[in-house]
Amino acid sequence: PDGIRSYIASRREWKEYGQIPVSREVGPYIANEKQANIADRTSGVLFDNRLLMTVTPYTNSSQGIFFRALTALDFDLVGGTGEKAPPAWEGFWTGLNFLQILTAEIESESRCFAFHLDGNCRIQLWELTKDGKKDNKTNNISCYIETSSYSFENPFEMKQLEYGELWLDQLEGEVQFDIKYKPNQYPAWVDWHAFTECAKSENCDPTDGSCLAFVNYAPMYRTRIRLPQPEDTCEASASQSNANNAPLRNGYEMAARIGWTGQARIKGFRMHAYPLTEEPYGQCPEEGLFCV
Repeated sequence: PDGIRSYIASRREWKEYGQIPVSREVGPYIANEKQANIADRTSGVLFDNRLLMTVTPYTNSSQGIFFRALTALDFDLVGGTGEKAPPAWEGFWTGLNFLQILTAEIESESRCFAFHLDGNCRIQLWELTKDGKKDNKTNNISCYIETSSYSFENPFEMKQLEYGELWLDQLEGEVQFDIKYKPNQYPAWVDWHAFTECAKSENCDPTDGSCLAFVNYAPMYRTRIRLPQPEDTCEASASQSNANNAPLRNGYEMAARIGWTGQARIKGFRMHAYPLTEEPYGQCPEEGLFCV
């Protein structure tokens, strides 16, 4: 087996490949299924116009094999009467130890359920909803997006990250944001900026002796939230594990990690960087540097 595949049964499009793997974008995360030869233990459903599959197995449990995440393939881009776009992987959904996921028709409505193994080795039944904004109706959900590594249309020119801009909508309640970045192929994310946005979404309890005035709160949005200039933190010196010895906000390409906890949608994001003048000739490496 080589992952999640497409399947063609009714017709064949000439000059088009059929029955091909479609999971290359998430290949590193489903490699354990193939290595452990447990692909037949996975489960999947088609729910809310998404293909949901169990991934990242854990095989050392006394209760058998469970999976620590779901991966979602969104088919919404395929629908509609306009030009079709390929489906898109939405990353991973975590929070439960999935033994199996399944769908059921209940009162003419398709619903999705998951058998979950809790920390006390008890099996629980959870439901995956289409419009839920909190886990168990009380816990805010944490999400993050990792962008591509941007070269700003010139991969061989040194730049300096100056600031960023963020656009939000569907904002409800208190939402905490944590933005990180990394230059080039730096192995870890670097703290950039953390902040909180709030959009009132619930009626508060009235004071004693007063009546509750019901207000229909609508989701809010924020346009052009400016992220400040990152700190001029330097990479490790030549005597440590990294020999670049340069400010972390300097690089030929930049990537960002946008994390948030609460109900919001990332509508747009942009990074601003300015070119730097480099020495016309490269430096010779210092002698006597050895890995220890």
